[in-house]
Amino acid sequence: MKNTFVWLSILEIFLNLNLQKFNVVGADVGTFVEDSSGGLASFPTNDDEERLVIDMFKFGVAMILLINVDEKNQIMQTNVWLTLKWNDCQFSWVFLLLIKKNLIAFTIKDWNPADYGGLESMRVPQERVWVPDVSHLSIVLYNNADGNYEVSYHSNVVVDYQGNVIWVPPAIYKSSCRIDVEYFPFDEQVCRLIFGSWTYNSNEVKLRWYNNKRSVELEDYSPSGIWDVIDVPGELIQDKSKIEFQIVIRRKTLFYTVILIIPTVLMAFLSMMVFYLPAECSEKSH
Repeated sequence: MKNTFVWLSILEIFLNLNLQKFNVVGADVGTFVEDSSGGLASFPTNDDEERLVIDMFKFGVAMILLINVDEKNQIMQTNVWLTLKWNDCQFSWVFLLLIKKNLIAFTIKDWNPADYGGLESMRVPQERVWVPDVSHLSIVLYNNADGNYEVSYHSNVVVDYQGNVIWVPPAIYKSSCRIDVEYFPFDEQVCRLIFGSWTYNSNEVKLRWYNNKRSVELEDYSPSGIWDVIDVPGELIQDKSKIEFQIVIRRKTLFYTVILIIPTVLMAFLSMMVFYLPAECSEKSH
């Protein structure tokens, strides 16, 4: 009985400590959000004359589904997850400024973890911070085929006290793709996804690979019933201001072989065999 009382006392102390810690962290998150409600959704620059060089804007693409390949209209439809990582000077302690072509370290004090109970990272709605949407940095699909440049769902972003921001929005894109069906159904197509900034040039924005992966990620890809994905290389183009991903796909031939090719060959063979039958053969007359 005595041992049970001791263990219950220890458990009560442990739970109280953890609940207090949870309440402190929750309060600190609210305090930080209130403190940072002034303008974190604006473009991360210091002022108009001292422009921030976004030289470490990391970009990655994960393909989830190859929804459709429209040979007639030359359009490929894909479901992808975009991964965007950058450093926002409004959160960090130190960032770089380009003043008269010289990089200068400039220190600010916006998020000190010690001031918020050791809070080092959190998830916030994307409208509370600056994200590269159409009205700002505008990383868009250049070879878009339907005029829809936005992502499908505005997910939360993860930010930390060093200014690192990660945003992983899903998107369904229709991209133009030059399709050659000369060797149908044994054809292989190369479609491209070209991403880049719509409003900033290569002197203002330079893209980098996310996690140094120079290709489309296929870890969560669900195979198509019509096409096999052969290769998905990527390349930085136009002085690293754009990223081009090549989607190399090959048509699955089993369906067309069984349904189209084999019956056609058999019919052609039977048609030729008719000429080898004698004229008086009863089978030929029928």
